[in-house]
Amino acid sequence: MRGPVIPDVYHLYSEFESRPIPRPDEFNPGIINAPTREFLDEVYDVYGQFSAWKLHNMTRDEEPWKSTSQGHVISLEKMGKFFSLQAEEAEEPE
Repeated sequence: MRGPVIPDVYHLYSEFESRPIPRPDEFNPGIINAPTREFLDEVYDVYGQFSAWKLHNMTRDEEPWKSTSQGHVISLEKMGKFFSLQAEEAEEPE
């Protein structure tokens, strides 16, 4: 495993390597509530443009990854602070 991963999820999808993961046949996007859908759409708008390798490299350059020892869990607090700052910076007018 390379990069910040959830081991069970990594093992479940590792066969796809850097290829797209196909959507499950039973997936029904209609069950996703509006606020969650809006959030997921925002995430996709920002990160959906990048390849798997680009995303891999981006995570290694982010503070939560760099400040956590290899093999340890990145704390929710570190992730929350990092992504809150990212959101604030994205909202600032240029």
